[in-house]
Amino acid sequence: MKFSNGGHMIAVAKKNQNQSCDIFIINSYSLERIKQLVGHNELITEIIWSKRDFYLYTCGLDGILNEWYTNSWSKKECIS
Repeated sequence: MKFSNGGHMIAVAKKNQNQSCDIFIINSYSLERIKQLVGHNELITEIIWSKRDFYLYTCGLDGILNEWYTNSWSKKECIS
């Protein structure tokens, strides 16, 4: 779990039924789910927000590093 630098969002990694991990983006004020991000086949080991929260980076045991653009939640797979 990691709060955004602005404090308005929380990123939470959760293992699902098929043992892959999803990231849930939650509004920290209302606790409503903003988005569910799918992009890792194994446990997520690191969640990092960019300085101004424009990007979210996630890394997992599957060797994948994802960059998520927080304006549209589109994913750019950086390394696999």
